[in-house]
Amino acid sequence: MTRRDADVSERAPVGPPGGEPPRGGNAAVRWIIGAFLLCAIGVAVWGGFVAAGTRATAERTDLEVRHMAWVLLSAAVRDGRFPQSESELIGAAARPVLAEIPPDPLSPPAWPARREEALEGRPVPEAPVREILTRVRVVFEGDGPPRVAVAGLPTRLRTLPLVNGWIDAFANTYPDTLAPPLAPGD
Repeated sequence: MTRRDADVSERAPVGPPGGEPPRGGNAAVRWIIGAFLLCAIGVAVWGGFVAAGTRATAERTDLEVRHMAWVLLSAAVRDGRFPQSESELIGAAARPVLAEIPPDPLSPPAWPARREEALEGRPVPEAPVREILTRVRVVFEGDGPPRVAVAGLPTRLRTLPLVNGWIDAFANTYPDTLAPPLAPGD
């Protein structure tokens, strides 16, 4: 055996025992994976806060949409017609809002007969109607019933078609509620 062969056999193996490759390049990979995981966790937490806030806003807006629809129905029963403008709506809301309205003569009912049903058992919004109208719009159409809409805020699914369906059904059942007010002296 030559000297050269003896030196090769006496060299220590490169890397950890067991023949694994050296781990020097893995530190960068671990840092990248760690940073990615931290970002993913941060985005998930932030998304949870955003979703919770949106859900809370949607719940509040939903309640206010239902309340405005009830105010419109209540005014139509009490005054014999739907309000024709925002100022009439504010005036109608200033008077006591009815707790019950005549039930739909059809079965199943097309609108709730009690305010608790319309609001799904939730309390009446504390904000005055003038403030609610900054978040919930009421669109007054020329010859049709008023329409409830939202001013760019989230609401629960199907609430707007539901409450506008109440108003449409009431107007179809009681078409006189669409008549404009009589001019003084008529």
